[in-house]
Amino acid sequence: MSTAWTPEQEKAINFRDGSAIVSAAAGSGKTAVLVERVIKILMDEENPVDADKLVVAPFTEKAAGELQTRLQKALSAAIEQNPSDTYLRSQRVKLEDASISTISSFCMKLIRENSAFIDGISPDFSVIDEAEGRLIFIQSLDAVLEKFYADAAEADKALMYDWYGGEDD
Repeated sequence: MSTAWTPEQEKAINFRDGSAIVSAAAGSGKTAVLVERVIKILMDEENPVDADKLVVAPFTEKAAGELQTRLQKALSAAIEQNPSDTYLRSQRVKLEDASISTISSFCMKLIRENSAFIDGISPDFSVIDEAEGRLIFIQSLDAVLEKFYADAAEADKALMYDWYGGEDD
């Protein structure tokens, strides 16, 4: 099955002078373009790149999973056409170690793997979720306001109330 690529898609697929950013609307074929680009990079006869050396950063984890699945299928199809090709077989195995994730996940992995070289970062660090962040904010705000009202002059308390606690005009 052959895909009819647009000129812009062809350019993204075949660009080899560095990194490429593919940005387009939903449903425009970004994942298909990325799959084709990666397969061509892996199978480049002059300058092939091992799959485990790739960094591919789609916007969502869902897209990363889809990309990984499509790449596995594309490599499997190439192996079916060339069953004795040991290079393709090795690339299918190495694809498991490719960095195909969101940029946030990639950065977290990089920090975790290098935490021994970064002062103050534990390898088991975590990033707080929105609900936990909101709770910490509220607790901190409560502590600051309690301290303010315990220590502030009456005029400052009245001013604070006027600014933040009074009724809207």
